[in-house]
Amino acid sequence: MIYTVDRIEGDRAVLEDENRQMSDLPLAELPAGLREGDLLEQTPEGWLLRPELRAQRLARNRALLERLKRRNR
Repeated sequence: MIYTVDRIEGDRAVLEDENRQMSDLPLAELPAGLREGDLLEQTPEGWLLRPELRAQRLARNRALLERLKRRNR
């Protein structure tokens, strides 16, 4: 399952799963350098940072925004 880092509160990260369920975990259990908006995958070996999924999501959002801007001209 893929999780989005919704926010970081002190030494904890609040994650949102694909079903929009929220949970929080200690930052110490997650990959170093984690930031809000990052995507994580929970694997049997632990948490895996998925920067390629974040990049895809950002590109999709940019494309949607551009289409909205063109439509509203």
